[in-house]
Amino acid sequence: MVVQDTGFPAFVPPGPGLHAFATLDDAVGALAAIRRDYAGACRHAREMAETHFRAERVCERLLTDAGC
Repeated sequence: MVVQDTGFPAFVPPGPGLHAFATLDDAVGALAAIRRDYAGACRHAREMAETHFRAERVCERLLTDAGC
């Protein structure tokens, strides 16, 4: 995943499958890094998605923050 840096690296650690970019050069570099180890990037991206973006986890946090 190559995602615009909106501050998320403070909460979700970037790595081989999750890159933050601020400039076009950052994005190009991230895509090149993914291409060098596509299988590793895929594994990391899947791990990040399951750990941080899984619906149950996100909904639980939203409900907790809403006081439910």
